Amino acid sequence: MCNSTHVHNGKLAEVSPFGTGFIEDLSSDTCYGFHISMLFENNRPLDPTKLEGMQVRFSLSDNRTVDSVCLVQQ
Repeated sequence: MCNSTHVHNGKLAEVSPFGTGFIEDLSSDTCYGFHISMLFENNRPLDPTKLEGMQVRFSLSDNRTVDSVCLVQQ
């Protein structure tokens, strides 16, 4: 999950009420698509409308798609 060696830091952007949006990679100006179901947050329900701008750590699969996403404690 978010503890792998290929973890990136990012920020959630353009999150829709349906739970889809983008992760802006803070190191490369690349954006990746994600869905709220990819977030690992202690099994508590998340409100998509409150995720915009939140800091995350995420890992990518071998084909450069988002594999997992973890919210960063702020």
